[in-house]
Amino acid sequence: MPPFAQLIRLFFQSNAKRLVRNSCANSFTFMKLSAPALGLVAMAASPFLFFELLLNDKGNTSLSGVCDLIYMTGWMCTIVGLLRIKATGSLKKNKTILYLQLGTLTVAQIWNVWTIADPQNTNSIYAIIDFFWPLSNITLLIVGIVIAKKNILWRRQRFTILIAGLWLPFTIVVSLLTGPGTIGIIISGIYSTIAWFGMGHMIWKSETTQYSI
Repeated sequence: MPPFAQLIRLFFQSNAKRLVRNSCANSFTFMKLSAPALGLVAMAASPFLFFELLLNDKGNTSLSGVCDLIYMTGWMCTIVGLLRIKATGSLKKNKTILYLQLGTLTVAQIWNVWTIADPQNTNSIYAIIDFFWPLSNITLLIVGIVIAKKNILWRRQRFTILIAGLWLPFTIVVSLLTGPGTIGIIISGIYSTIAWFGMGHMIWKSETTQYSI
């Protein structure tokens, strides 16, 4: 293992608990962008999970980690945009699920960075934080249900997040029907690209008023 990768592994082993505890508070401080800018980033990042799925047939690689990092950055921009437009309501308690989503995404981003540095490692902490990928998708499904029920967003926009949140169960069903192979990857990748682009487009078209998050 290269010396740099060894340093990265040692860093995560010794600082994992602190990173998880503080990650949510620090995860979106760099995203002080307008809603349209957040939407543009999200739209640009939307196809990168598809790219990662095509690359990942040989296992995790540094390149697949880069794709995941970009994709999830766009996803985080969407959630920050939802906070800006108060998609779950203006009360702080109504925003809790969105902050939880940012928290799960931040921990998953740690996994992405670690993958870039050392994609073949077998560290137990690395395996644990990998779980925050599907957990982020489950949280997004909950976010989508909450937003659809709140009926705050305009007309069909309130279902945009729910459509994206259904990606994980949709992918599981497709995988069971098609089995392992390129067909399932293409179907799942196209769904993901369209759904995440749709979320970014919604934020891009939203009001540009800045809200405190």
